[in-house]
Amino acid sequence: MISILNSYLKNLFCQRNFIAAQVLLDPYQDILEGELMICPLSELTTFYYYYGRLFIYTEQYDSATECISKAIQACDPENERNLSYRWLYRFIVVG
Repeated sequence: MISILNSYLKNLFCQRNFIAAQVLLDPYQDILEGELMICPLSELTTFYYYYGRLFIYTEQYDSATECISKAIQACDPENERNLSYRWLYRFIVVG
């Protein structure tokens, strides 16, 4: 289910349709936590990335920081590509 939501979120963000993204996620609030516990880390990272971006657009910055932090924590710290994401996170959220 999370991979399907990620696909929809990706398309909606490309279209800059943030209201539709919020409307898409609202009915799933009750089951998201359970689904996120069993989904692959790559899907978890992608979901929290989009969810955090959505919070930024709705000016809920504390929630955005929490989601983006979860996305970064789910990344493999040994992967060179993820190191740049961690740097970017520190620059955007912490700094």
